[in-house]
Amino acid sequence: MELNLQDILAYLAVIAAVVFLIRKFFFNKKKSDSGCGGTDCGCH
Repeated sequence: MELNLQDILAYLAVIAAVVFLIRKFFFNKKKSDSGCGGTDCGCH
Protein backbone atom coordinates (compact mmCIF):
# COMPACT_ATOMS: atom_id res chain seq x y z
CA MET A 1 0.00 0.00 0.00
CA GLU A 2 1.45 3.30 -1.06
CA LEU A 3 0.82 6.35 1.09
CA ASN A 4 1.14 9.74 -0.46
CA LEU A 5 1.09 13.10 1.29
CA GLN A 6 -2.65 13.61 0.82
CA ASP A 7 -3.44 10.27 2.49
CA ILE A 8 -1.16 11.05 5.42
CA LEU A 9 -2.75 14.47 5.94
CA ALA A 10 -6.24 12.98 5.78
CA TYR A 11 -5.37 10.32 8.37
CA LEU A 12 -3.80 12.93 10.64
CA ALA A 13 -6.92 15.10 10.40
CA VAL A 14 -9.15 12.17 11.33
CA ILE A 15 -6.92 11.20 14.24
CA ALA A 16 -6.83 14.80 15.49
CA ALA A 17 -10.63 15.03 15.32
CA VAL A 18 -11.08 11.76 17.23
CA VAL A 19 -8.60 12.83 19.91
CA PHE A 20 -10.37 16.18 20.25
CA LEU A 21 -13.77 14.53 20.66
CA ILE A 22 -12.47 12.00 23.18
CA ARG A 23 -10.85 14.75 25.26
CA LYS A 24 -13.95 16.94 25.05
CA PHE A 25 -16.48 14.34 26.13
CA PHE A 26 -14.58 11.90 28.34
CA PHE A 27 -11.93 13.98 30.09
CA ASN A 28 -13.94 16.78 31.69
CA LYS A 29 -12.03 19.55 33.38
CA LYS A 30 -12.01 19.54 37.13
CA LYS A 31 -14.13 22.46 38.24
CA SER A 32 -12.62 24.67 40.89
CA ASP A 33 -14.66 25.67 43.91
CA SER A 34 -13.99 29.37 43.48
CA GLY A 35 -14.65 31.64 40.56
CA CYS A 36 -17.74 32.66 38.66
CA GLY A 37 -19.77 30.38 36.48
CA GLY A 38 -21.27 28.07 39.06
CA THR A 39 -24.65 28.31 40.71
CA ASP A 40 -23.33 29.94 43.88
CA CYS A 41 -19.98 31.53 43.22
CA GLY A 42 -20.18 34.46 45.63
CA CYS A 43 -19.25 36.99 42.95
CA HIS A 44 -22.17 39.35 43.56
